[in-house]
Amino acid sequence: MTFRLDILKKPTFDGTLEKPLEFDNAGQQLQITLQIKQDDEFNSAFAKVGTLLNEQKSINKNGLKRGNVAIDGNEALLFVIGEYCIKDWNVQTDDGILPINGDNLLLLLNNGFEQPVLIELITLLINTFAELMNEFSQKVGDIQKKPSANTNGKNKK
Repeated sequence: MTFRLDILKKPTFDGTLEKPLEFDNAGQQLQITLQIKQDDEFNSAFAKVGTLLNEQKSINKNGLKRGNVAIDGNEALLFVIGEYCIKDWNVQTDDGILPINGDNLLLLLNNGFEQPVLIELITLLINTFAELMNEFSQKVGDIQKKPSANTNGKNKK
């Protein structure tokens, strides 16, 4: 007979989460797949943006990656999403698919949409990113070792 301890089973998580995003603009369908994974560069850039959003100042893009253009907190967040969290998209140029990076996401947003539609897209993008971050944090929290409720944390001698 086997004795099983199912309570010791931990959920598995490969460290990557994806979420598709679709946005219709006058018959043109924008498709973006957001991806969050354990990445030190992303964590560093996102921490800088979090501080920036709390302080309501601006930062140079080279503080996040490259360039020397000052951007505000919301624009910096969009830059980080474009730089680290877009796995693929269907944005075409004459030369093929537009390379995925923070600069090109800002370029797309600044040139591809009228103001009311732009606000709707940015809201969808940031909300989808927030959902993905929350889900990622939850999954990471689920697999981290929790202290036992049966001990006080002190070594026995």
